[in-house]
Amino acid sequence: KWPDGELSFAFVGLITEDKGVFDLVEIARLLRDRGHRFTMFIVGEGIPKEVDQLKRLVYRYDLADFVQLTGVLAGEKKFKLLQNTTIYLFPTYFRAETQPTAIMEALALGVPVVASDWRAVNTIIDQAVNGYIVPPRDPPAFCRAIETILTDGTIDRMRLAARRVFCKRFTLDRHVEALKLAFRSLDAEHING
Repeated sequence: KWPDGELSFAFVGLITEDKGVFDLVEIARLLRDRGHRFTMFIVGEGIPKEVDQLKRLVYRYDLADFVQLTGVLAGEKKFKLLQNTTIYLFPTYFRAETQPTAIMEALALGVPVVASDWRAVNTIIDQAVNGYIVPPRDPPAFCRAIETILTDGTIDRMRLAARRVFCKRFTLDRHVEALKLAFRSLDAEHING
């Protein structure tokens, strides 16, 4: 992990415009133009037309040395990539977004997240604690958040916080307990109603 290893970013999800993948290319272009050396891994699959458009953007901005489209990675390969990621990026504005599992996986591995303030994503990220929430469709805001993490000396604190937030709110045990509480409240309403 940076600063000990290479600076890297990752996105895991559907390769489609409204998941923000074209914004990822713009973020990469802006960071490169600001002098950063990194690798951005875009993991997933999508509609061939949009994947081809993404590849053309990478080529147009001369980002082949910075952006890698890996295709689908699963299991150990995906988790190994996430373990070695400096910051997880999620620039979504997907209409049906909820609480993305990919963000929770990054947090579980101690990876800070910069994500769009979209739908329920802001219920996962605690601002300036385990990452940053920025406006959707705003690559410069993503870059500012990334540079804040890299330059303000908080990346190690954010790594620990990412894991702590995951353990406190998103483990299977926490999920099961929340479901039990929900069912108990429904039972109480049924009995009292």
